[in-house]
Amino acid sequence: MTNFKDINLQVGSRLQVVVRDGVIHYAELIGYLDGEYLIIKTPFKLGFSAHMEVDELITLRILSGVNLVTWMSRIKTIFRAPYSYMHLSFPTDIQSIKLRDGMRGRVELPVQVNDIVGAGVINCISVSGASIVADSALGGGA
Repeated sequence: MTNFKDINLQVGSRLQVVVRDGVIHYAELIGYLDGEYLIIKTPFKLGFSAHMEVDELITLRILSGVNLVTWMSRIKTIFRAPYSYMHLSFPTDIQSIKLRDGMRGRVELPVQVNDIVGAGVINCISVSGASIVADSALGGGA
């Protein structure tokens, strides 16, 4: 179990919100009152707010450093106007699973494998590897 302060959750953090039917939405953290509640923007998809109800139990996830952090919160209040946001119960049982060996950094580095194979862009790099995006496959299978 992880402590909420260990997550170092910042205002504006993007949270994955999983509702009862398994549908995944994304929301932004507006703020929180330690030990009492979280405030998030109501998730929207295709211009419509996600269907959620007061007292519904939802799962929230965030990638924090090299860990995937997950907890459940209950929707306490939904405000629809003039701004759309929700108050959630404060997390008590927080789970953390290590996903990566090292932090990843977003980059835009052009790369040329060789004259024959092709070029691409490194868009993510870490101490254990990199992600390259290219228009075609950059290697021959053996």
